Amino acid sequence: MIATTQILRADVRYTREAVLKTINDLNKKGNPYSVLVISNTMQCGVATVYRHIRALERHGYIKTIAPGDGYTTNRYELTNAGVSKL
Repeated sequence: MIATTQILRADVRYTREAVLKTINDLNKKGNPYSVLVISNTMQCGVATVYRHIRALERHGYIKTIAPGDGYTTNRYELTNAGVSKL
């Protein structure tokens, strides 16, 4: 039997990887994109994406490259560590 915490950890890991992949895919199309665009692309909430972005930044997988007026307008890019994580 799988514990609930294991399921939650797997879900968080999957979502975090999806955010990383989405940032990478969007940035390949042109300029870096904001949390709002990333959340619309992923079809999930802005707060959810932002929470994962903060964690990815803390771990050194992404960085803010174009600060905006707030977290919904900041632009993000993968670091070398983020690229190797894909």
